[in-house]
Amino acid sequence: MVAPLAYTAAGLIYVAETGINYRKYKKGLITKKEFKKRALMGAVGKLSAILGTSIGAAAGFAVGTAIAPGVGSIVGVVVGGVSGSLLLRALALKSIKKIDNYLVERKF
Repeated sequence: MVAPLAYTAAGLIYVAETGINYRKYKKGLITKKEFKKRALMGAVGKLSAILGTSIGAAAGFAVGTAIAPGVGSIVGVVVGGVSGSLLLRALALKSIKKIDNYLVERKF
């Protein structure tokens, strides 16, 4: 559902963020563990946002079309895409943090 341009943009943003964090790691501003954590959180955040956008846009399109075909479809795609992206990203990042905390507590 999301155009290949969106995947490309998300990938480029992730690569740029990871590059910045890698420089910080090499300069000693962050630890290797922190670098890995930031890379993981970035990947999970970007992928879940893209997935959420696709799901939200599809659902918004369906609801918008049912309410007011045409204009409702467009509004539904925009509202559904944005809200789906934000919601799924937040849920994914929260889940990753809980898993990380669990593993730290269990000393994995």
